[in-house]
Amino acid sequence: MQPFTTITGTAAVLDRANVDTDAIIPKQFLKRVPRTGYGPFLFYDWKYTTETICKIDEEKCDYILTKEVLDPVFELNKPQFHNASILLAGNNFGCGSSREHAVWALVQFGFKAIIAPKVGDIPAFADIFRNNSYKNGLLTIELSEEEVKEMMNAVYQDHKLPITINLENQTVIAADKSYSFTIDQSNKEKLLNGLDDISITMQYENEISSYEKAI
Repeated sequence: MQPFTTITGTAAVLDRANVDTDAIIPKQFLKRVPRTGYGPFLFYDWKYTTETICKIDEEKCDYILTKEVLDPVFELNKPQFHNASILLAGNNFGCGSSREHAVWALVQFGFKAIIAPKVGDIPAFADIFRNNSYKNGLLTIELSEEEVKEMMNAVYQDHKLPITINLENQTVIAADKSYSFTIDQSNKEKLLNGLDDISITMQYENEISSYEKAI
């Protein structure tokens, strides 16, 4: 995976709490074999709505032909949020099942970081989702509810607002304001160096090879 150091990009706002992994990547797409190509299916059931394009004998409902079309109400379908690399979300993001596909879909859609608030005792992110994110190069940032709301309002006012995330300094800069966040040191090092679990294991390739030859 690619190292995460500093990024600057625009943000999309998904101001919803308790967004679960089935909403992020619906279950019908989990049967796919490859680990790539999940981006187009991100938030699929929210992204599309059904439109009737042909009716025959509507009174008896003998035949109705429909098609899926983009739902203009869904936040990420709005033109101002296209090509955003940062997602501003509600608390408890990524709750539900442990499917790693949810993170794959977010990363392959183009998101590099998600910022969400802790509200009371409810964290910004579900634990398993957060751990899956670190393993796939997606940075999850927990801020206060007030800070996230302030950032969302700034993006609503200017959808081209650049937001800079510096992982080394653990800061987010938006609208000339700086927000600090915490991150576990081991996960920070993994992201900074672009190391997933396999990459970490392969750092010990020589030792592994020597052990295999010795047994």
